[in-house]
Amino acid sequence: QGAPADAGVYTGLREVDGDRKLSWFAFAGRNMLTIGAPRTARYRALVRITGTLSNAAVGTLPGRTLVLQSRKLRSGSWRTVSSTKTRSAGGYRFTVKPGGSRVYRVVWRGVKTSATRTVRVYL
Repeated sequence: QGAPADAGVYTGLREVDGDRKLSWFAFAGRNMLTIGAPRTARYRALVRITGTLSNAAVGTLPGRTLVLQSRKLRSGSWRTVSSTKTRSAGGYRFTVKPGGSRVYRVVWRGVKTSATRTVRVYL
């Protein structure tokens, strides 16, 4: 009889059910990850960081995990702030309360990193 067709290790670009793996998107390229954020914000006020994730061949990408990262203005390591999943139209939204001026970026791990956006905080 043998093992079922979906047993074992599968190292291709798609899952057994046909879903594309992250490696498919990394290999295929043409991924777009936009980011929007205000240029300034009041100290500890809510700031929304929004954008969309899409691929030229597939279109918008719902249900993908994105990570928001930040660092100080001039230097420092990127640190993870939070994560979220893209909505049905590929859009995402993060809400943060910055305690100081920061540079933000969004990462789709192993596949795409957005441009950076600086939010300057004032009192």
